[in-house]
Amino acid sequence: MKAFAMDTALGRYILDHTTQPDPLLRELAAGVSDRVTLTLGPALETLAAFDQPVDLAFLDADKAAYPAYYELLMDRLRPGGLLMVDNTLWTGYVADPSRDDEMTVLMREFNDLVAEDPRVTVVMLPIADGLTMVRKNG
Repeated sequence: MKAFAMDTALGRYILDHTTQPDPLLRELAAGVSDRVTLTLGPALETLAAFDQPVDLAFLDADKAAYPAYYELLMDRLRPGGLLMVDNTLWTGYVADPSRDDEMTVLMREFNDLVAEDPRVTVVMLPIADGLTMVRKNG
């Protein structure tokens, strides 16, 4: 499943990058359809058109596009808001300097981008494949 989950003052949103949602996503959304808006389509385009402030977002999407998702979410995240990013340890490969495959390098570059961003406070948790919690300062 590749999706965003966002919580705003006006509601909760799930953005899925496909036109046919993952069966698990459909099942999850079905039980809360009165409280969650499920949007299907290209996630970057959908997020770019999303014009509401965001309190909480979970990012698990195309890793090469993580920097683009990050910037779009930072523009929408309220001060004090939280972005949770999945797969940031990339099976631990990001810490292994001998690993130079494309995905490992992409995740390393994303992690550096976030760590060097003065707009945020960051904590990386060694849970599963790595979960980075990004709090927008302010």
